[in-house]
Amino acid sequence: MPIPLPHLDLSHGQVAWCLAGGKEPKKLLLDQLGYLRQLHIPFEEEELGQGRGVRVRYDFNHFMEVGIAYEGLLRRIEPRLLLMLRDQREQYRNVYRVAYAELIVHPSYFEGEPGRYDLIDGDFVIRFNDRYSTTPGVIQIEPAPDPGQDSPRDVMAQLYGPEQVPLKSLMARLLRFAMIAPKTKPGPKR
Repeated sequence: MPIPLPHLDLSHGQVAWCLAGGKEPKKLLLDQLGYLRQLHIPFEEEELGQGRGVRVRYDFNHFMEVGIAYEGLLRRIEPRLLLMLRDQREQYRNVYRVAYAELIVHPSYFEGEPGRYDLIDGDFVIRFNDRYSTTPGVIQIEPAPDPGQDSPRDVMAQLYGPEQVPLKSLMARLLRFAMIAPKTKPGPKR
């Protein structure tokens, strides 16, 4: 029996707030989300063509896809690799489901301070192989190295290079923010 995914119905403003670490998003983050939207990340073209005044809503898959792509932008991943997230969307959405199924076995990952980055046993990374790697232009999903006993901040810097996104750790962090995301008013600020 498949594990049901969390029911998320987040606004664009709530997603931006979550990606900003529970703070008011800066213009750069909003511009980056706009850039991802131009790349059709996380929405398919037909999901956006609803017309003026119809707000897009982010479900679990949209939220994870934009979260990983945003992390990729922060790590200066080449746009052609980010496009692979879009082009192989169903494959990666299956990976998100598996990661979530493994996370919910440990409800403690969803408790506590939303902004912390937990090191999760059995985590795996999405590795964006750029032109300098041994397999350029490929996205790989592989087990994360064992964190050992170091502090999480030190380990994150050592274990995960700039081309790697720890999936379950990122997922737990984003979902903690999604649970407390405040309602946002639509439209531009004045």
